[in-house]
Amino acid sequence: MPDLAQAGVLAWQAGEPIGFVLASTLKNQPATASPEQGWIDAIAVLPEEQNRGVGKALLAWAEGWLRDRGCAMVTLGGSLRPYVPGLPVELEQLSCFEHYGF
Repeated sequence: MPDLAQAGVLAWQAGEPIGFVLASTLKNQPATASPEQGWIDAIAVLPEEQNRGVGKALLAWAEGWLRDRGCAMVTLGGSLRPYVPGLPVELEQLSCFEHYGF
């Protein structure tokens, strides 16, 4: 199993969790691996909190965490130790991820 560095964050409102994101990258990528790869393993926001910037903030946090670890390429889903299989294409939120370059 690959040696992954993983981190996540919860979004809170009034003491209640309303969303989360989980990101990962390889801890020790070979020097020949370029660009370094990172993954958004999972991201979710409660339906009633969507379209209020929560997902955008969670995505920005994950991208920043990956960038700080040298990742130049980020993929949505499909990591080496996946929690979810990826993004179902039938979800309405697909256009949101396309807007942010995924």
